[in-house]
Amino acid sequence: MLRSHASRNARSSNSELLRAQVLAPDDPDVALALARFYVAEGHGRAALDVLERVLLRQPKHVVAL
Repeated sequence: MLRSHASRNARSSNSELLRAQVLAPDDPDVALALARFYVAEGHGRAALDVLERVLLRQPKHVVAL
């Protein structure tokens, strides 16, 4: 039951972060939050993809580097 609850929370968090990214596509803080979420969930490649998009827009973004 605990695992099911955690899985629902992760899906909900992912949905909210993706929605935030749609609403604020140029906000690096939203993208970084999504990347951190992906890392926490074990999706390193997805996190790297998000960080690469941040760096395309802001090549000197210290946190994304």
